[in-house]
Amino acid sequence: MTDELRASPALLAVLSRDTLAVAKNRRDALRTLRSDALIPASAFGNINPAASASSAYEDVYEAAGTGVEGIADVLDRDADLVLRTAFAYQETDADEARKQAEACRCGTREPL
Repeated sequence: MTDELRASPALLAVLSRDTLAVAKNRRDALRTLRSDALIPASAFGNINPAASASSAYEDVYEAAGTGVEGIADVLDRDADLVLRTAFAYQETDADEARKQAEACRCGTREPL
């Protein structure tokens, strides 16, 4: 015997919407950061290690941006999967309701 897993399609849709909002928020924050936080190479000065410090900063800056973009992409995919799950539950619930209504009309089953 297996336990039945139940979920509310409406609540899954809310979760999907909220997950998309988080992804959008991450992208918006990254866009703001990219426009405001890049330190120009000249700000590192003109001593020998300045060029390597500037280069290292740019590498970390880009890697962090790529990481945030990746997280936002995962959130987008997860939101889509949650929404698909909500529709699947909704469809299954509707099918089950139709089957029960039909069974009651045919007299093969007691009404719930």
